[in-house]
Amino acid sequence: MQNPPFMMTRQNIEQGLTPNNINLSRNWLGQYFARFLLQKIMGVFKVKLPKANEVVFRDWAFNYFWYCLFQFGYFVVFRTRKFGVIMQQCNPGGFDINYNPYYVTVTNSLLGLDTPVRLEIDRDCVVVQLTPDWAGISDLINYYAGLLALVGQTTTINLFNSRLSYVFAVKDRNSAEAMKLLAENISKGHIANVIDNNLLGNNGEPTWQLFEQNVGGNYIVDKLLDAWATIENKFATDVGLPNANTSKRERLITDEVNANNVTTAAMAGMWLENMKRGFDKANKMFGLDMSIEWKYNPLQDSRGEEAENDRRDNNPKGNSSRAA
Repeated sequence: MQNPPFMMTRQNIEQGLTPNNINLSRNWLGQYFARFLLQKIMGVFKVKLPKANEVVFRDWAFNYFWYCLFQFGYFVVFRTRKFGVIMQQCNPGGFDINYNPYYVTVTNSLLGLDTPVRLEIDRDCVVVQLTPDWAGISDLINYYAGLLALVGQTTTINLFNSRLSYVFAVKDRNSAEAMKLLAENISKGHIANVIDNNLLGNNGEPTWQLFEQNVGGNYIVDKLLDAWATIENKFATDVGLPNANTSKRERLITDEVNANNVTTAAMAGMWLENMKRGFDKANKMFGLDMSIEWKYNPLQDSRGEEAENDRRDNNPKGNSSRAA
């Protein structure tokens, strides 16, 4: 059977990708940032998973829970004889009139079955989704990891170039040794240095040439660190982590902060609603007590320090608003 439109679209996009020279998400630095960003996303939500009891024979693992959701975008909850109610990675299939799968298959040799287990959705099992298109968010993570890796590498190169030493052109080996000795004495802190006459011509002009490097003019580490912070803030906005998300140096007004909070909650709020819907179904079908909520709710009026500063600006003398 033909895959549903959302899966076909994603496959077409992925098949159209071609390698390029600035794709840094697959090198070690990109992988470092991918792990860094993944762990940041894990701090968006507060999750309660089932503990071992008469229904769930073993505690559910948080690492496997997050891995299934962020890597694949979904997992299935079903009952087994050996382990009780468990969650597993699965493969959807059999699409209905709305192009939604109506069954999933689970393959795990530890279940003690020789063939994949086929489960009908909402009858034999419950599927918990992160996104409505049955996809994970590894593309989102890899995109920002690639950007951070590019900034990180550029910062390293710029720092290295800022250490570029002076370059001299001299007429012979003796002059080169004299210049080396002069540089060494300067590095040792000698308050006076004497140069050899060989470094001067008959007219008293230097016989050597200095190639000056505009190190200060080429130093952009401060700008790169600003770009780094901007990328992190943009990522935080996309995944639902509270942040100011601004490149402005001055303090933001409260309305700007709250406007960013709405943007921050947009996509992560959709994830939360999808997971809550699946949790509620699983709780009802299997008698579980799972729950998920914001760890730091970006939709709250998080005036915080900004609101306190506004109050002080409007009441600079610290006069109390309460009646005597």
